[in-house]
Amino acid sequence: MASEWFNFVGLAFLLLNVFDYINVSISHEEISRVLLISLDGFRWDYIDMANKKGCSTPNFQMLIDNGVLVTSPGNQNVFITKTFPNHYSLVTGLYEESHGLVANEFYDPVFNETFTFHNQDHIKWWNGTGTQRVEPIWLTNDAVGDEHHASGVFFWPGSEVKGNQPKHFMWPYNESVPFSVRADTVAGWFIQESGPINFGVLYYHEPDATGHKHGPDSVQMVDMICTLDGYVGYLIKILKEKNIFDELNIILTSDHGMTGTNEDVYIDDYVDSSLYTWYGGSPVANVLPKPGTVLFVLLLCHIMI
Repeated sequence: MASEWFNFVGLAFLLLNVFDYINVSISHEEISRVLLISLDGFRWDYIDMANKKGCSTPNFQMLIDNGVLVTSPGNQNVFITKTFPNHYSLVTGLYEESHGLVANEFYDPVFNETFTFHNQDHIKWWNGTGTQRVEPIWLTNDAVGDEHHASGVFFWPGSEVKGNQPKHFMWPYNESVPFSVRADTVAGWFIQESGPINFGVLYYHEPDATGHKHGPDSVQMVDMICTLDGYVGYLIKILKEKNIFDELNIILTSDHGMTGTNEDVYIDDYVDSSLYTWYGGSPVANVLPKPGTVLFVLLLCHIMI
């Protein structure tokens, strides 16, 4: 499935759960605290789609009713709409061409190496493409250096890389870790006696996995939205039990959405596969011509256009 370029940055709920104001007192008990949550591949209309097909989402709705739902067409996620690039843009505020993560997999001619999930744990991939400083918000928060500022990140891209690590993080990435364990861990970081965090980051790999397997408009996707509503409810329950729910500014967002495809295009139908090397995948792939074939490929692309 190819990702859709949406009119806003995924599905974003900015929930100011302090309700009347954001407390900026310097004491730890009163300091403003933030929890950033990403539901990978959560398309902007999934809640409405699920509701229309009989799926109740009371926990999503509670957050919407008590917060701010961002649906403005003025908000856009960055292109390309993939997990690593968009997640890193969310925490750095930079476009992909500035922070350097231009795909989930790509060839870098400067390093003469290919970035993949299996070799992404070197800071060279994450510190930008030029002179502009690249600093994830968890490092900015930690750099304050006092007892009231500490970050905890559970599985956000780039958080486990040496030189890029927050004070608390989980590694290596393991998709099998239950969402409840992720919620429990991050909630615990907020109330731990030694070095409690004021900024937490939490990543769930659904509904992206379901969308790729079954399609974004499938019955399975409706079921997954219902399931995720339950996980959001569990997180709310845990935060309330730890007496921190009303003190948190919660941002629930996504990196991209998803749309179905009706046709497949095979480049090998047009270009001999021995003439190029292929890197990456949807919605954009890197095609690196072999020496002596650049002109041929460019002419062919021009003809196809």
